[in-house]
Amino acid sequence: MHRRVKVLLYGQVVGELSQNDSGFLFQYAHDYHGPAISISLPVAQRQFPSETLHPYFASLAPEGWLRQRYSQIQHRDENDLLGMLIDNGKNLLGAIQILPWEE
Repeated sequence: MHRRVKVLLYGQVVGELSQNDSGFLFQYAHDYHGPAISISLPVAQRQFPSETLHPYFASLAPEGWLRQRYSQIQHRDENDLLGMLIDNGKNLLGAIQILPWEE
């Protein structure tokens, strides 16, 4: 499965999160010079690969009964955290948004 989304902080694109058969990858935009989105993802011109969704992004996904409910309503596998973030990326907690590149 191949998916790419843009990550925004206060409405500004800060980077890209992608998924392929090898796992996940986050990379800051080349022209981004603002604050890091997480202490575990310092602003740098490098890639942050991970076999599973990086804990920072996973922490933005719903948990427990809410994850189950979203799964039922949105017809999404409850283990598809990136999918849930894409479906609900405009309304995440805090200043982060995760949106398809088309938006």
